[in-house]
Amino acid sequence: MPYLYFLPYILLVKAWGDTMMFREKLQENDIIQGEAKGQDKAMEVFYAMTLYNLKEHSKAMEILLNIIVQTSLDEGIKKYRKAIEFYSEKLETW
Repeated sequence: MPYLYFLPYILLVKAWGDTMMFREKLQENDIIQGEAKGQDKAMEVFYAMTLYNLKEHSKAMEILLNIIVQTSLDEGIKKYRKAIEFYSEKLETW
């Protein structure tokens, strides 16, 4: 069972590879300069998670906040929609 010693490293390399493959796939699917084209919100969520893994936290959060504002039926979100949209672009300034 000495191979179990290397298991965390194998999983780390696999996760990194999966992230890189997903990033390439997004670029193939018309992702230009960090902006997802089209109306596929699920793909944009996965793109935001990839950005997060690449340490681009602000951009990831901005994308997720915009998706929430665009798709939420919650009255509280609707009430503060303009404020959420405004501050989603300014997360690092506060």
